[in-house]
Order: sequence, then C-alpha cells, then structure tokens
Amino acid sequence: MKLQPAAATVNRLRVSGLPDGQVLRLQGVESTSTANSTNSGDFAEYLLAGDGGEINLFMEAAAMADTPVLESIWEIQSQVFVRYAEGRLNYETRVFAQSDAGSGLSMELVLPQNVASVSVDGDDIASWRLARSQDGQRKLLIAWKTRDQLDRRFQLSYQIAQSPLSDKWVIVPPEVAGEGATAKHLIAIEAVEGLEWKGEGLNAAVASRRLPKWLREHLQKVEFVTAETQSSLELQANWLPLLETLQATVSHAKFETRLVNDGAMLVKAEYHVQLDGALDWTVNIPSLDQMLTCEVNGKAVKPVRRSENELEFHLKEPSAGEKEGKETVVSFSYALQSKPFDSVSGQVAVELPQTDLFIHRLDWDLNIPEIYNAQVEGNVQEVINRSSAKSKTQNVKNGHIIRLHKELCRGERPAVEVHYQRRGIDD
Repeated sequence: MKLQPAAATVNRLRVSGLPDGQVLRLQGVESTSTANSTNSGDFAEYLLAGDGGEINLFMEAAAMADTPVLESIWEIQSQVFVRYAEGRLNYETRVFAQSDAGSGLSMELVLPQNVASVSVDGDDIASWRLARSQDGQRKLLIAWKTRDQLDRRFQLSYQIAQSPLSDKWVIVPPEVAGEGATAKHLIAIEAVEGLEWKGEGLNAAVASRRLPKWLREHLQKVEFVTAETQSSLELQANWLPLLETLQATVSHAKFETRLVNDGAMLVKAEYHVQLDGALDWTVNIPSLDQMLTCEVNGKAVKPVRRSENELEFHLKEPSAGEKEGKETVVSFSYALQSKPFDSVSGQVAVELPQTDLFIHRLDWDLNIPEIYNAQVEGNVQEVINRSSAKSKTQNVKNGHIIRLHKELCRGERPAVEVHYQRRGIDD
C-alpha cells in the first residue's frame, strides 16, 4: 500500500485499530509512540517528512517487527548486456544476490556519477531510490517488503554517456556497497560496426550454450564480445576505417536518339535506379534546348535545374516492403539541335546524358535518316549492324537504327562520332 501526504510544516500519521499480532511498518519511518500497537485499542504514531513524498506501508507480524533490522552483506552475480547507441552505453542487467545473515530488507548498489535513466524491477520490492554520496558516486538504495529472504533477484537498467571519440571505454556493472560484499559479472557487449575493442579478459563471442537464455535472445543476430569480471572493465577502443559502398547504382539504362536531316535531335532516356536510401541525383544533359517529359515511377515531376545543363531529381527512399528487388525508374525526353546532315557525306557527334552513378548495363538505339550509310566510333560498341527495321518504341519510319551497347559504365559520358555517306555514291 502507498501513501502520499501533502507537504506541511509538521506531518504526523496516527494509526489505530490494527489486527491483533500485526503491526504497520512504514518504509524508512520509525514510530514515535510508545503505545502497544499490537492491541487493537491502542495506536501507533509516525513523524513524516514535511515535504511530502510517497511512502510505502505494509503489515507484518508483531514478533518479526520486534526483531532488530540488521543489514545483510550481499554477494551478487550479474548478467549484463551492453549496447551502444547515440553516445550512450545502455545496460540491461539481471542481478542475483545472496546473503548469509541479516534481515535481507535492503541493499545498496554503487553506480557511476553520470548514470541516467535508472530503472529497477523485481518481486517483493517495496521501494528504490537514487542518492548521491559525498564522493560524487550515485548510490542505488533498494528496499524489500518481506524480511529474512536472503536470496534476491531483480532487473536493473541504466545508461552511461560515452563519447565515440574517446579511445578508452569503461564498462561499469553494478557494484554492491558495504565491507565484505563481493560481486561477479558476466558481460556481453554488442559489437559496434567499425570499432575494435581490446582489453584484459575480453573474449570473442562464446558458445551460446554458456549464455543464459535472455542474453542469447538479444545476441542471436548480432556480433558480440564477452568478459567475466569482478569490477569495471576498461577497453581500448580503435575506430577502423570503413570502405564506403555506393548509395545507389543504375542496373539498366536505355536510350533512344533520333536524328533528322536538318540536325534536329530527340533523345529519350530511362534509368532503373537501385536505391539504399533517399538520394538527390544529378544528370548532366548536353546542349539542352527543351525538356519534353520527365517522370519518376510513371508520375510526372519537375526536376531542379542546378545549372544550364544539370538536372537534379529527388528520389525517395523505398519503403521497407519495397526495398527487396524494387527499382526506381526515372525517364525523360528532350530535344536539341546539332548541325544539319550534308547532302553527300559528313560526320556528327552524338552524346548522351552523364551521371556519376555506376551503370551496370547501357543500351542505346541511334536512328539516322535512311538515305545514309554510317559507321560509328566512340566509347560504346555497335552490337547490331544498320537495319531498316522499324523501331518498336519510337515508331520511326524511313530510318536506320544503329544499336549500341556498353557494360559497366563508370561516370563517363556515352558518346559516338557518326561518319555518314549518302547511299549510292560508291555503288
């Protein structure tokens, strides 16, 4: 039962009518009366703190209440799981405590000065509170309801600030206060990507059968190290250089370019982008005259024009259910002007957009007027000779399609020089 009196200059609690053989005990408060509180006709009186605050009340046998409350000297064994996140070491601890003497009603643990987010949970706990000692340490005071239970179990969690820049990390399990008290700790620390620890008694992950079930559940999918110690564990920390991987790649890029006699050019582009997260993606388009269409996953968008020829697309991070095998498709078309075709022969340079993203495969259909024969030179390869077949995607009539291909394009601009000659001149 709990009581929370209001603040007052003097707070007194008077209790009468208790059952025979029972007394009322207030955690941390002694009775100020001399009456026999075991008699239902008498009363007991308590002087309470003037600032109020919650008080725990419980009944116990009168014979037990008359027994002096003796402090117990505890031996504790703890199982500690430590995980680092956002500048803090998070501790989750199972504590097993035993004593050979005393009342078993209270325990005092010592925690670091900068401890935070302390929580205690367990059977029969009447109260717990955190206090600061004169030397700056934090003391955790735990009180139980039932006397003479010398085997205690409880869960303790807390956080300790840890700078990621420090080359020394200290793992601090709970220490039990009092002369003669002892402690043993089994510590399991979840590995931090890119961080190497070294320290006396530090071991690689032990066989799972040696760890308790609750620790195995935490560690079954993560890398970890362990240590057995009787006090704090000091570790030397060294951040290892990490090799960054690409945030996004293009699995397939497809292009169609149509040139007509007067030098007008129409380009259609389609990129299949594999993303790990959101990305502001830039594409450099040569000699852009007019943007005709632009879509992301089939929806019309308006890209940002960073410079005269540079466009920026904001690609959203795929949802958790979409990431596996899901690609973001970016497509656009634009028109530009090159020099007109000569009536007899000549050459014309044709370029595609450039991106810094790694392209696994690039396919390019280049369509020129049908009246010309042509050869191409550049950083892409011709895979099918000139064909008068109709382009299925462009519905282009009266044109030759030069099919080009490139594997593993690394930030370069795909480009060719088209050398053409009017048909029939050499026939």
